[in-house]
Amino acid sequence: KFGEKVNAEMILSPLFRYMRWYGSRTPDAIYLLSVEPAEIDQIKLFPPAAVPVTGPDALCGAVGGPWDRLTLSVENHYIYQSIRAHLDSGVPWSETQLYRHPSYERDLGKARRRAEKIERLIESIDENGYQQRFDPDGVIPKRDEDAPTNEWVGDVHVGDEMIVGLDRSGEFVHLKNGRHRLSVARYLGIKEIPIVVSLVHPQARAKLPGDAQPIHPD
Repeated sequence: KFGEKVNAEMILSPLFRYMRWYGSRTPDAIYLLSVEPAEIDQIKLFPPAAVPVTGPDALCGAVGGPWDRLTLSVENHYIYQSIRAHLDSGVPWSETQLYRHPSYERDLGKARRRAEKIERLIESIDENGYQQRFDPDGVIPKRDEDAPTNEWVGDVHVGDEMIVGLDRSGEFVHLKNGRHRLSVARYLGIKEIPIVVSLVHPQARAKLPGDAQPIHPD
């Protein structure tokens, strides 16, 4: 629940501060690879300020601590639950968890626009497949250029690709970008999607897939 998330943040704030101070910033340990959406079973719950995964101060590489424990199953997330209710049972978007989420319940216009965005995404992926958002050989925009495809992990440009971590068991955890894409791809049974792996728990360094391609700093 939302209140439980806030309490966890308060209780663990000293540990999060320690992780930011002690955590790794290893720009040569960021990778691009493709996986089946079903392999990404968890979504992180820790707040962005607690363990930054993008921006100039982003942690990357081998990072220990509890970041991989504060998660929620993708299929229990309100986005996936809303998509399934709407497509499986014909529940109107306005009666799904999307409209009851704290981010949208006080702004029905925002909720409606988000539902429309998901509808377009479902149609696009269903008709055209899942499209890669990041070109490792493409032109890198200026860091301060305000564009939805201009995401950075420290000095590494990753565009708008989905960013994940590898937890201590070697399982993928969604960290940032593409929650809607992940939910739609899982629901539609897409076989493969591209991801950027930026965090790896120290206990799982040997479990990084062999076909992972390093993304080098500019």
